[in-house]
Amino acid sequence: MGVGIDISDRVKAQEEIKYTTEQLRQLTAHLQEIREEENALQGRYMMNWDNNLLLLKWMWCGLIKNGRCCSPVKQKLNNIIGLLDSSNLSIRKILNELRMGILDHYNAVEALRVQGQQFSDNTGIKLEFDAPEAELQADELTATCLYRVYQKSNHQIVAG
Repeated sequence: MGVGIDISDRVKAQEEIKYTTEQLRQLTAHLQEIREEENALQGRYMMNWDNNLLLLKWMWCGLIKNGRCCSPVKQKLNNIIGLLDSSNLSIRKILNELRMGILDHYNAVEALRVQGQQFSDNTGIKLEFDAPEAELQADELTATCLYRVYQKSNHQIVAG
């Protein structure tokens, strides 16, 4: 005499869960890839703005250096130059948020260290990044995700 339990439904359900989980993982990776491509495109547009503002600054500086302006006009041009400098700084911060060019030049661990140093420089908050000396072997998508999580966690510290 024996007892048999049919677990085929359970096995089938587990296989469906594995399949669905893999599909979700692939979809998430694809969405992240699209998001990064959009960020890179927006970054190129922002870089054009940055270049245009820099060109305007050089033009205003040229007017001031020529000395053909009266004192009130020079003061206004100096104010405009200050606004242009502020705008360029803002654009560079946005560019840093949109596309992490840092990952094009550094491995993941070095990029995280640089991001931490930039955070400390910008906020005055001392941040220590500790990672094993062995280089983290991460593909581009994983490195991007790690960098984004680290970047967002730094923003949360400031915000909150």
